[in-house]
Amino acid sequence: MRALIHDKFNLRYFIPIVLCLLLIVGFLSSGAIQKSTKPLVSTNIGRMLAVGNQSEAVVFERAEYYEKSNLLVTTFYLKSSDVVPTDTLKVESFNGKTEQKIENNVEKINANYYVVFTPNVSPTFRQIGNNLTVTDNQNNTQKVGAIGVTQKNVTKIDSEYQAQPFQYYLTQYKAYAVKDVNALDKTLKQEIGKYNAQIKELNKENQQYLADMDYKTGDQQQEIQAKISANNSAVDNINQQIQSVKDQQKKLDEQRKILDTE
Repeated sequence: MRALIHDKFNLRYFIPIVLCLLLIVGFLSSGAIQKSTKPLVSTNIGRMLAVGNQSEAVVFERAEYYEKSNLLVTTFYLKSSDVVPTDTLKVESFNGKTEQKIENNVEKINANYYVVFTPNVSPTFRQIGNNLTVTDNQNNTQKVGAIGVTQKNVTKIDSEYQAQPFQYYLTQYKAYAVKDVNALDKTLKQEIGKYNAQIKELNKENQQYLADMDYKTGDQQQEIQAKISANNSAVDNINQQIQSVKDQQKKLDEQRKILDTE
């Protein structure tokens, strides 16, 4: 009987303790706690986010914080296979911790370059997010992704922001665009070199087939001729790829001319 009374006494305290522990575990795993402890993402400068079919991409070009103005200035480069992209970039800023929308001012320098001014940003901000979308000339909009600015990837400037002339940001754009064009031009030349090497190897193979043709039977000659025809078709396909790359090089030349005249 004493043991039974003792067990009931323990049970009276045991059940509330278990319920309390369950409540604590549930609270710790709740969305509110997860939101405050969730690690904030810091996007690397130069990060490229593909747009749709990947003929375009948005590049996170730079982030600067003017400490005495509480102003965050971020710039984005709309990289496109076209000389002048027809899409328009839209940037919506938000507080990465609370997810509240933050007012900003987006300045379109030209079809490729955008500068985003986000005022009233605390010096101790944890993360300012930027949701990126693009709209084409048919008014179709598609999401690109989000860029996170934190204390890790922002450049702090210990001064007030001074309004800059249009030419200042155009110079920034041209510096990045020239670098981008030269890098792409180098890649395209490497592609043509790779394709030419493939054609050279296929032609060498065909020459060997032709040299061996006289020493083969009729059936073997037909097999060799089929291999030669297959190689010739492969060469035609590669030449089409080379022409496609050369068309891209023409677009780059046009872009260089535009950069020289801006």
